[in-house]
Amino acid sequence: MLAFFNKINYYFMTKLNYLFSLLCMLAISTFAFAQPANDLCTNAIDLSSSLAQGPGNAINAGTFTNAGATVGADDPSTGFECFGEPDGGGATPSLENTVWFAITGDGNQYSFEATITGCTVSDGIETNDTQIAVYTGGCATLTPVACNEDGPNGSSGSSYPSLVEFMTEAGTEYLIMVDGFSFNGANSDGEFCMFITQTSGFAIPANDLCVDAIDLTASLGQGEGSVTNAGTFTNMAATTSDDPDIGFECFGEPDGGGAMPSLDRTVWFKMTGDGNDYGIEATITGCNVSDAIDFNDTQMVVYTGSCDALTSVTCNDDGPNAVMGDFPSFVEFTAEAGTEYLIMVDGFNFNGSISDGEFCMFITQQTSVSVLEVNEDVLGMTVFPNPVQDLLNLNINVADYSEATIMISNVAGQMVQQQIVNLQNGDNVLNINLDNAPAGVYMVSVETSSHQAVSRFIKQ
Repeated sequence: MLAFFNKINYYFMTKLNYLFSLLCMLAISTFAFAQPANDLCTNAIDLSSSLAQGPGNAINAGTFTNAGATVGADDPSTGFECFGEPDGGGATPSLENTVWFAITGDGNQYSFEATITGCTVSDGIETNDTQIAVYTGGCATLTPVACNEDGPNGSSGSSYPSLVEFMTEAGTEYLIMVDGFSFNGANSDGEFCMFITQTSGFAIPANDLCVDAIDLTASLGQGEGSVTNAGTFTNMAATTSDDPDIGFECFGEPDGGGAMPSLDRTVWFKMTGDGNDYGIEATITGCNVSDAIDFNDTQMVVYTGSCDALTSVTCNDDGPNAVMGDFPSFVEFTAEAGTEYLIMVDGFNFNGSISDGEFCMFITQQTSVSVLEVNEDVLGMTVFPNPVQDLLNLNINVADYSEATIMISNVAGQMVQQQIVNLQNGDNVLNINLDNAPAGVYMVSVETSSHQAVSRFIKQ
């Protein structure tokens, strides 16, 4: 009988241990997949205490996770169009594991980055691939403000943290949604940190306005082929006050496609032309800067006229030295002697993430025009037809008998033709055969021992 009771006791104890183990497993499983406290918009975690830290200072507002987060009925249906699902192209942007944060604006501008970089985490979000969308209006009536898929601190193939930057209005509540990228169904989830940086409060650049453009004329005329660094400048905290509404149609906002080109942080330069061709690049390459413009992503427009009546000359978003992750702008034009040129430099705005910071202005002289007296009464030249196909006609007028050199060069400053002629008093008509010259833009100059005339023409 005692043996029987011992068996019964053993049986019940075994079952109780099994049930206890099962309950523990269920508890652990439930804990492991518990929804984050800020899974719902209405439970957004307030990060306002991390604001107003001073210009340029980055604050880690905390470590958070979107593991176990859901897409609730209160999640928005718009405002995340920049998300790149399913394969980075953004054909069908979607929400998967959203968590929410809130701030109350104080009138300053801030950037918000969801990342594991510079942050200690035990289970970091896969490939650091976060996405952010910002809203106002309250959880029931969300109004989109900004959106970002991949911020400026990413590295192709391994890390894709998102970063948004926007100006806050004092007293306005902003709701910030963070999601993980879903690459063809593989969702990024895990821990990340929220870094908040105050990006306003910097001194506005001295050349923020067109009327205060910095003169770069001293960097011209350094000799054909020479490259001059005209100085280090910044567009940090620059505004768009009194900026033009034309001329920047080549800008690629919001995503490089140029659907809505915009101005965001513009600074101004000027120069007085000397008749030479110049290339100008706004870049951090070959330039020592302490706070480089993001992605080296500058944009440039050249104008003539006055600040209140600008006429566009040329525009560039990405110059010939641009590569993936590095996008400096470059413009090239003939600076006509005596003409003032106004040059506007802006930072690219990638879906609300604005490139700002320091850059250098490199000026390359591409042609060389001799500095001789230009006097139309003494030496005048008419070029026709323009454009020309085969035969270029020059009508050269001189006051006295002169020996002259006629030179034709391309925009790179390379000599195409040269000949010496004797000019008689009055009009001299000369013909130059350009049948073998490639199509393009050329300069023709006639020089005597004391005077010069220069003209530009197009070969078709």
